Amino acid sequence: MGLDFMVYKRNKQTGEVSELAYGRKSWELVHALNAMPQDPEAYEVPLDKECWIDLMEKISAIAPYLEDIFLAYRKYEYCSDDEEELVLTRRDKQLMRTYEYWHDSNFDEYPQLGYDWSIGYMLSFWEAADAVLDALEDDNYEVYTVASY
Repeated sequence: MGLDFMVYKRNKQTGEVSELAYGRKSWELVHALNAMPQDPEAYEVPLDKECWIDLMEKISAIAPYLEDIFLAYRKYEYCSDDEEELVLTRRDKQLMRTYEYWHDSNFDEYPQLGYDWSIGYMLSFWEAADAVLDALEDDNYEVYTVASY
């Protein structure tokens, strides 16, 4: 089953909607943010500020390395097994091991499409950290999640 998971903000006066973060098959984030609708008819789930802060605190531990980890996984993705020793540096391998350890230590589930895929949506959510928090604290907006599958 597929999953598209998004965080949006909606202007209460105009109804204008803006996507803030996106993660394909990011079940661990859905669960971390308690974003599964309780009502099968519900489409949106309001984002809980404390859940967002807790998730951002987890990600903050690895945040300074997210872009480097992302690049290391991209190198890994595009090299063959024969090229791996030539393409990946010791630092690349360490970054990937560190990310996998961090992920396993913070979430109860393996990323459905693999660590190399999950780093992309972790980066997306981290980059949205301040914008989401700003929207959560602004009375002109409501912030919600959509888990579509």
